[in-house]
Amino acid sequence: MPSAESVFRELNARLDLPARRRALLLRELRADFEDLVTTLVAEGLTPEAAQQKAFRLLTPSPDDAGALSGLHRTRYARLVSGYRAARVQVVERVSIGVMAALAVGAPLFALARSSGLPVGTLTVLGVAATFLLANLAWHAFRIVVRDDADADSLARAGMVQAALLGLTLSAGALSVFVDAALTLSSWEAGGGATTIQVAATMTRCAETTALTLGLTILGVFGALALLQWHLSARTVEEELRALLSPTFDPEEE
Repeated sequence: MPSAESVFRELNARLDLPARRRALLLRELRADFEDLVTTLVAEGLTPEAAQQKAFRLLTPSPDDAGALSGLHRTRYARLVSGYRAARVQVVERVSIGVMAALAVGAPLFALARSSGLPVGTLTVLGVAATFLLANLAWHAFRIVVRDDADADSLARAGMVQAALLGLTLSAGALSVFVDAALTLSSWEAGGGATTIQVAATMTRCAETTALTLGLTILGVFGALALLQWHLSARTVEEELRALLSPTFDPEEE
């Protein structure tokens, strides 16, 4: 006679669903199985006979597993089910990249028109900020719309976010250093830099520093959100492993 965990592991392998939705479905099915076994034992069947009958009544066939997967898919998954997965992913990534570039580029363009920051500085920081936002937007899309973000991918996203934060800080620091160094070297060498120009350079450096810190703070909040999503995904995956183990107790859920 198959064990309960082997039956649910087989069903878990056949379900084409994200981990969170598989956990919800298997939780309900396993709780129903345990309740049915308890009821049958109370009616006089032996535990072994009760489990055999419960298996016959509740074990889904391959067709049932496909139907359950279709029933519990997200609306977005149903919408794109008629297209090739690779093509859908390319369209998703390109769309998010374009939206991130527009979201970052528009305010930076306005800032370039209204401040004295060099276009090169804004371009460097804009590129770094675009990657920061695109990384967050892509994983937010996976969590909210696709519902398929797993703990490992979110952990990698957090490491990428940390690297992008370092890149943003480095880009801002380099811009400040280059701007200040060029002006001060010209002033010390008597190359024409005036006190007014030095003051203007200091103002630009302060503005660049403020912009860099603002982008960094936004990136840090994004990293914290990724951490929270990672912990939630890991909790779901731990629950899924518990559901597929022989020691599962439905009263604990």
